[in-house]
Amino acid sequence: MSQTGLKQAGGIYNEARLTTGLTIYGFLGAAEKTLFFFLPTKPRPESRKFGRSVFLEDAEGILALSYFYLAPGPTRDQTMTTQAIVAVNEYLAHYPNSSRSDEFREMDKILTQRLHDKTYLNAYTYYKIGRYKSAIVALKNALKLYPTSSHREEIMYLIVKSGSKLADNSVQDKQADRYLSTLDSYYSFVAEFPESHYLKELDRLAQNAKDFLDRNNKEKQ
Repeated sequence: MSQTGLKQAGGIYNEARLTTGLTIYGFLGAAEKTLFFFLPTKPRPESRKFGRSVFLEDAEGILALSYFYLAPGPTRDQTMTTQAIVAVNEYLAHYPNSSRSDEFREMDKILTQRLHDKTYLNAYTYYKIGRYKSAIVALKNALKLYPTSSHREEIMYLIVKSGSKLADNSVQDKQADRYLSTLDSYYSFVAEFPESHYLKELDRLAQNAKDFLDRNNKEKQ
């Protein structure tokens, strides 16, 4: 991660804040008002005469930076993070050749990772408190929402573990189907992460599922 670029962008932002004496929230409001005045798409006569004002790029950049610095960590609500991603990407779309584009792309990566972290943590919470059925649903939804998540291996690992624990604690009538689902998840994990350090543990869970299914089939014969 390029910290230098972010420091430069943050330096411009903080210098402007100190000059104006505004808080982050105040600066955000000021940036929004500036955009409202200068954006040519706003239905205001005075905005049309300015067209694409020379101040517009700075205003959009400051707006994106304001959202970026207000976005909380992954353990908290991510509404502001989502707004920040929108603002950052709008800036990049409007000014692809900006001298600050690399810094804004780095901010987009940081914000997106925060959403990945939040989704993973929410799903992991269900596993941690023993709600394995809900954990499986949440973990699979996390993969659908962010298929390229940096937590993909951990998520798929937890799906197998949750499935195994759910089957272990199920009534007899539901165990066979749930062990089969566990094996499906296990094979998907092995196919995608054949060298994972989780494999030894998951191999044992898979063998437990196979043993149960073998016994169950013999009892039915």
